[in-house]
Order: sequence, then structure tokens, then C-alpha cells
Amino acid sequence: MSKTPKIDTLTAKKRNQAISDLKKQGFRRIPETDIFINEQGQTMIYPKNQPESRARLTLNGKTIIIEKVVLWIFKGEPIRGGKIVHIDGNTANNSPENLKYRTLEALTLENVNRAQLLTAIRYYFSVKKTFKARTNDYQTRFYLKEIIQKRNRYNASPTKTETIFFDWCYCWTTDPTTNKQISEKYDLTQLEAKTLIAKQVNQFSAAIIQEFEANKLEVLPYFKPKRKPNKPAYLPKSIRKAFKELGLKPTPRPDWKRIAHKEKPSFWEKQRIWIGEAIRDLNRAQYETTDPNRAQRIETALQTAKAEFQETIKQQEIKLL
Repeated sequence: MSKTPKIDTLTAKKRNQAISDLKKQGFRRIPETDIFINEQGQTMIYPKNQPESRARLTLNGKTIIIEKVVLWIFKGEPIRGGKIVHIDGNTANNSPENLKYRTLEALTLENVNRAQLLTAIRYYFSVKKTFKARTNDYQTRFYLKEIIQKRNRYNASPTKTETIFFDWCYCWTTDPTTNKQISEKYDLTQLEAKTLIAKQVNQFSAAIIQEFEANKLEVLPYFKPKRKPNKPAYLPKSIRKAFKELGLKPTPRPDWKRIAHKEKPSFWEKQRIWIGEAIRDLNRAQYETTDPNRAQRIETALQTAKAEFQETIKQQEIKLL
């Protein structure tokens, strides 16, 4: 049985002494690491002796700005999303008392009232019954942009909140298109941008509904797209002409109900079936005739019919693409 190796007490004492010295200098250890940090945001990795000034640290695979680490270690504020504010305006002063997470005044999380938004849109536009008023949808923002123009809501000197809302609605013509881009342009967190936009959308929708209800106006009916009637199949003119010249009765229109057991055939499928039956009738006439000249004329008609058949198949393939 092997003996458990003895701990190098000299090394342990040296480490404990070094850590004690770091604590006396104002450094605190970041949990589960050998990284120490002081109130100025300087870091030291044991066993190095010189403090380092860095902008970010990588902890558990995530890169975090040093200000958030300072707030976590010295104020106990958990690391989370959001921007950091230097209270005195000096970005080099990373003391805990000079740092805080920036939040807007009276910021409360708010979501868009989709039912209210859809009603407001339907006062101006007739939408499909399947339309969903999603705030991240370009179609919704396009409707809002058009409503803003119709109501002349774009003031000459809008507030910052109104400017953010207008930029978000005008995503077709301006750069910001997402909450992330809006937040970067206006120096906001994504949560702040999302909440501000949601508040503006809800206020805008409520104002529209209140105005239209006061005038006793009704929402527009849902838009019902007109269905295009099915194109009727036909026997090509060249084949009908060949039948007439040969003195034959043109192939009659097939019984689609008999042909289609489960699914209704498409226009191209009907064309293919009809021309195929015409070719069958020409073959039969060629087989029954004894006149060589008539047989030659039927052969010419057959070539025309087969060319029409191939063209129909080609058009069907193009349609499927």
C-alpha cells in the first residue's frame, strides 16, 4: 500500500503569506480562481507580484468588463446584462462607489399589447385574418410607419423616446432595424430599448383606439384575397386543326372526375392527359387506314401532337420550379 505524499508545508505557507499580503494591499480573490482584484480594477494572478490594468476578464468562458467584476466583488451586485455608468464621468475611476448599473428612471418591464396593436392597425388597413401583430415583424412596423405619416405624428423636435420609436418604425429607410442596433445607436441596453419601444407602441395604439371609438368608427374587415379561377384545359389548336384536315372527330374532353380519384388534377396534368388521348386516337387512325397518303398525313399530325406533348411537360416542370 502506497503512502499518501506529504504536503509541502513550506509551499503552502508561502502561498498563504502571499495571499495575506494581497489582502492587506486591498485585493480580493475572485471565487474559484487565482485572480485577485482591487477597488481600482487592477488584477493580479497568483503567483505574480505586479498588478495589471485590463479592461476585461474571462470568467467561466465569458468575457466580462472589469467594472462589473468590481461591483460584484466589492458591492455584491451579481453580474448581469446592462451598461455601467461612471458617476463622476471619469471612465478611469473604477472604484465601487463610482460605478453603477445604468437604468432609466422608473423603468418597468412592459410588453406590447398585441391585440390592441392589431385593432389599431385595422382602423387603417385591411389585413389578412392570419396576420399577427408582432413587434419584430417588418410588416407591422411598415403599418406603423404609414399610420404615423397619415396622422402627422412626426414632430419637428421629437423627444428622445419619440425619436427611438420613429427610427424603429422607419426600419425600411434607416439603419436601425433591431433592438440591438437601436440600443447601440442610442446608448441603451437591449432591455431598455425593448421596454421603451413597447411603451410607445402601447401608447400609440391606445390613442388610436380611443380616437376612433369616440367617433364611433369600426375596424376594417379582414382582407380576403381573390382566388384565381382554375384555368380550363384545352386541346391545342394545331392538334384540333390536324383532326379537322383528316376528317376525324377531335378527341373529346376527358372526364376529370373519373380520372381524379383523390386529388383534383392540375391544369398541366389535364393538358398532358388530353393530348395523350389525342395521340392515342391518331395512332389508332393510322393503324386502321390503308391509304399511304393518309397514313403520311396522320404521321405528320402525330409528330405535331408529340411536340405539343413534350412542350406541355416542359412547361409543367418550369411551373414547378
